[in-house]
Amino acid sequence: MSRRIEAALQLFHQHKKAILDAGARRGKKGPINNWEIPKLEFLQGVVPNLRLNGVPIQWTADVTEHAHISVVKEPADSGNNQAYEPQICRYLDRLDKINNFDLATSMLVAGVDFGVRMLDRGLLNNSPLPKRTFKCADNVVIHLSRDPPLKRMSVDAAASLFNLPDLRPSLVDYLHRLQPDGFVTNIGGRRLGRVDSHLPFTHLEVWKKLRLQTKAYHFPHGLLPPVTVNAEPPSSNWPQGHIDSVILNMDSSQKWPMSGINGHVVADIVLIFRLVTPPPALAEAQPPERHVTDRFLSYVKRYDIITQSDINTGIRGQFPESSSSLYTLKKGKRTSGEVIGDIVPLDQVRALVDITPRLGQVADRRLTKETSLAFCSEFYLNKYFDKEFFYALTLT
Repeated sequence: MSRRIEAALQLFHQHKKAILDAGARRGKKGPINNWEIPKLEFLQGVVPNLRLNGVPIQWTADVTEHAHISVVKEPADSGNNQAYEPQICRYLDRLDKINNFDLATSMLVAGVDFGVRMLDRGLLNNSPLPKRTFKCADNVVIHLSRDPPLKRMSVDAAASLFNLPDLRPSLVDYLHRLQPDGFVTNIGGRRLGRVDSHLPFTHLEVWKKLRLQTKAYHFPHGLLPPVTVNAEPPSSNWPQGHIDSVILNMDSSQKWPMSGINGHVVADIVLIFRLVTPPPALAEAQPPERHVTDRFLSYVKRYDIITQSDINTGIRGQFPESSSSLYTLKKGKRTSGEVIGDIVPLDQVRALVDITPRLGQVADRRLTKETSLAFCSEFYLNKYFDKEFFYALTLT
């Protein structure tokens, strides 16, 4: 079609002068000595515009006009010509509910089976187990991306990337101490594993962040906005890694946030992962039980609360500092000076927290927002981080 238009225009330009010379272009008052025809002038730009912008149907207003009819005119006609906007929104909301109900009943009558039960049980090839969205407690939900950024990474490679020389020993200890319910009650203790210890698996799936959503303290049915918890390896922008601190539950009888800090610890999440068992033909030893592999784990570094004297009783214990009313923390360390790190199931995470450096009289020149967790020795547990965390630490 474009070629035909161009050919017609070329033929016109070849003969337009001859037509004028012959006086063949005439009007009511006689010969017209020009070609000032708007449609003819517009035709000159049709082919170039088609080549630049595509077919003209995509620029039509028909789609917008049809949408205006279905989402504005028809809902407005069903009202009483008062408060158009809320009535239109109410009409569309009810229409959507009716359509969804009609779809659900039609599927039920037709006996449509989408394989949801099989998907939940992991019987389909594309079933992502363990589930990427799961409930940790009645008021805590965690979500991970379906595909991990690091799908298959050897244990030693992960230890090197995240600068965790004790990753293999900590995995050995985790498997050795694992209880039937999988709950971890302690971070630390005597290290049983060694850097050359054998594991019944060789690779990990690694995630660099998670999404955490909790409920309001005073309104337990109200969902709070989800937050991101980072666990990224060291990089040029974050030399010590981009990691966040969380509250971990260590006592299943204590329920966050009503229990406050009791039965919980503060820790940095350094690594989020899942064990990848080798195929049976390649396994060198008995693989871990399924309740171990079908669970997300984390490598965490523990903080200890610095004991203070209670301003009312004078008893020393895990009390907030009197001057700031904040808990003061220090990194948990072994007798060798090594920071205490261990493996904890990810479903024991309860909340994101803010750790503020306690600088003292002289600040370390190496401290920046990217390195303060690595080079500072003492910290404040900032209860003013958000009001929900404030309630948890002050109303218990």
